Formats: sequence, structure tokens, C-alpha cells
Amino acid sequence: MSYSGNWHGSGEIPDRAVEQGLISRFGSLDPAEGGNSSRHQAFVQYRLRPTETSEFKVLTYVGTYRLNLYSNFTLYLNDPVNGDEIEQIDRRTFYGAKMSHRVMRQLGGVTFDTTIGAEGRNDDIHEELWNTVARQQQSAVRNNDVHQSSVGVYLNEEITPWPWVRANLGGRADLLSFAVDDRLGSTEPSAPKSGVDAAHQLSPKASLVVTPINRPRAAVDIYANYGHGFHSNDVRGHFVAAAVTPLTRAVGEELGGRARLFGRWDVAAALWQLRLDQETVWNGDDGTTSVSDGSVRRGVELETRYEILPWLAAELDLTATKSRFSTDGGNGGGLALAPKRTWSGGLSGRHELGTGMGRAGLRFYGIGDRPASDDGVLVAPGFTQVDLHLGYRRRWFDVSLDVENLLNRTFRSAQFSTVSRLPGEPLPGSPVPAGFSCGSRGRLAPAGSGSPVGTFGGCDNVDYTPAYPLTLRVMATLFLD
Repeated sequence: MSYSGNWHGSGEIPDRAVEQGLISRFGSLDPAEGGNSSRHQAFVQYRLRPTETSEFKVLTYVGTYRLNLYSNFTLYLNDPVNGDEIEQIDRRTFYGAKMSHRVMRQLGGVTFDTTIGAEGRNDDIHEELWNTVARQQQSAVRNNDVHQSSVGVYLNEEITPWPWVRANLGGRADLLSFAVDDRLGSTEPSAPKSGVDAAHQLSPKASLVVTPINRPRAAVDIYANYGHGFHSNDVRGHFVAAAVTPLTRAVGEELGGRARLFGRWDVAAALWQLRLDQETVWNGDDGTTSVSDGSVRRGVELETRYEILPWLAAELDLTATKSRFSTDGGNGGGLALAPKRTWSGGLSGRHELGTGMGRAGLRFYGIGDRPASDDGVLVAPGFTQVDLHLGYRRRWFDVSLDVENLLNRTFRSAQFSTVSRLPGEPLPGSPVPAGFSCGSRGRLAPAGSGSPVGTFGGCDNVDYTPAYPLTLRVMATLFLD
């Protein structure tokens, strides 16, 4: 596989800049934002079926990746003259392998489905962060070499003692070793230092599925899941004053059920909880990762699908989630950008047309308003998007038409709470003029420590990337076999 791309983008624009008419929602305050990236990868997979009840698989791969990303989050807050544009540079070579062996066997009427596996990966990374003006490098902020290797082994055992009960037990062990070399030798407390370390974790899991009803026109499953996992962090954050955990543990539980009724109606519901030991936020301007307390997320999910006709189906998915920091359940707002409600659904159909197969779909998806800041004062507005898909397939070709944002709605693709300064706003550290406003959906940010009360420290606003307007996409595929 090989990919290369080069782009210019408007970046994340402050809500108040559009509200004040400084730019349009598709405008830009720094037209140099954008970047270029490439990824080239080769892989080989081998599969062997020694017997009818066993399978062996192995996958090996090697690749290279490069990225130059130009961003300007704070605009003119740090440098009122030249602006705060930065360039993030990433160069890496990675290689690794995955292998697994699966065996099914019967012992005394009990079915055992056993899978054992292992995987490993190595990344050699060079990362830089520069202050730039119009994509021209001015001063280096970060310059790090990072070497990290990960190894994991796992075991999964699915046991079926009776046709109406099956249990799944398993776990995995992971080891992450890493080294960071600070080539700038920075003395800043927030700058990553050189160091070598490792982290490991054992992650058990278990699930139980009971099928009390299994008939041609009615089948019901009830299940319970429990498991540990993790998310890995930028290992440079492990060598700063407020150290980030390289492997942050996550513990999840789920209880639910699913059913197929009357041979055409599928319905499912689930209650779940996810506890994370540590939340982290990437700060692109500083090239560092900041750490905060752990979190708890709880939610309910509902989904259904109904076959109206043999060739036409309708579906609907709904979720509701409550997210809080585990040490401050009364903060009132929850976690920044954590979804509270989502929905999706639509109609889809497939039908023979002549010697081929036609297909069509009218779908929608959306997300409700959610907090843009942890205290819930700033809000990221929700949206609903409607898309249309039409396609036709014959043996040797396939053509399709996608209409994105069919109703041409105005909404936001990505949103963040960011402190920034627009041209013409007060200089950092200067008194805030009487009557000054950060917009109807913004607020004044506190000035730095030691600054007098009433001095300007920027505006905390919801910055966003606009979603596409009504967009047409046409695709054609030729099959040569």
C-alpha cells in the first residue's frame, strides 16, 4: 500500500471570528495551515488449515510514515506580530508481526474453541516541533528521537457446555519498552527529557452468553461482559514533571440482550460502564501531553433493524452516555467533548436490475449538544446529517453516487475549546477594555500567574472545522478477474 497527500485547510476557526463577520465559516485566519503526509507499507499474510478444526495465521509488515502538519491554534496570543503558527514533524519506520493458532475440540460433549496468539511491533521515530511563519521555520521547540517496542501475548477460550450457554475466558499480557532522546537539551519543566523505561499490564476478560429461546421465529441472547484494556500514550509525556502513564488501564462492564423476532426484526439493548485510570490531553503548541484525573463513563445503547420487504430494511441506533471525572462527580459539566446522545439510522435496499444488482440508501446520523469544556460552560453544538447513496453492480464493474449532507445543513465537523487571540483584540497582559466581549459563546481566559486582575489572557472560545456543504462523490470500480 502507498499513500501520499498534500493539503491546505482553514484549520480550527474561533466561533467569535465568524460571529463578528471577520471571516466566513469556510474562511481562514492563517492560510498557511495544512500539511503533507505519506505512508508506504508492505505486508505478507500466511494462513494454514492443518485440519478441519484448526487454523494457523501469521502476518508480517514493514512501513514508513512521514508528516509535516502546520497548525495555528492560538492565532496571535503568544506572538501578536507574527502569529502562533507551528509545524509538527513526524518521521518513523515501523515493523512487526502477528500470529495466532486456533483449535476446536470436543471433550465429553463440551466444545472448546481455543486461540493463542502473539504480536510485536517496533517504531523508530523522529519528532520535531517548530515555530513557523507561513510554513517557514523560525525556532525549534522540540526535537526528539523515540524508540519503542511492544510485545503482547494472549489466550482466549470459548466454552460451550450446552447449546444454550457459552462462556468466554481469556486475557493478554503486554510489555511496552521505550527510550526518548531530547536532542535540544531543553531546560523547560514541561519539555520531555531523555530517558529509558518500560511498562507492562495484564488484562483479563470474561463473558457469558445465555440463549433461553432459540426457535425459527424467535431467538434471544442475554449476555454479560467484563474486561480490562488500556490506551497507550505518547511516551515523551512519561519524562516530564507531571508524568503520563505509558499504558493507562481501562476497565469495562456490559450487560445486554439481543433478539431476532418473526424472522425479520432484530433488536438489541445494552448497559455499559467504562472506567479509565487517567485522562490525557495532547497540547500541540507545546508538544507535550498533560495529565488529569481518571474518569467514569456510563451509557445505554439501543438498536433495531426491521426488514420491511425482502429487499428493503429500516434501522435505528440510539445511545445515551454520562461521563464524569472519577474524583469530581459534581463538576456539573462532565468531560469535555464526551458525547451525551447520538443517533443514526435510515433505509437501505438491494434489488436486481437487469443483469446486475442495484442498491440505495438514505441514512442519517447525529450527535447532541455536549460540553466543550470540563466545567460545561462552553458548549459544542450538535447536528444531524442526512446522506444518500445509489449504486449499481455487475460482474465486471461497480458505479456509485454518494450525496453527503443532502439537506445542505450548516454544522461543525470537529470542535475544541481553545484559548486564542484575534487580530485587533487586546494585547496579552493589557487591561481589558470596558465592554469588550469574547462573543456570545466565549469567555475571557485568566491571565498568567502574577498578572493583575482585569488583564487580557485571551478568549476561551469553541474553535471548529466546518463540515462539508452538499457534496457529490462518484466512484467507479473495474474488476479484472
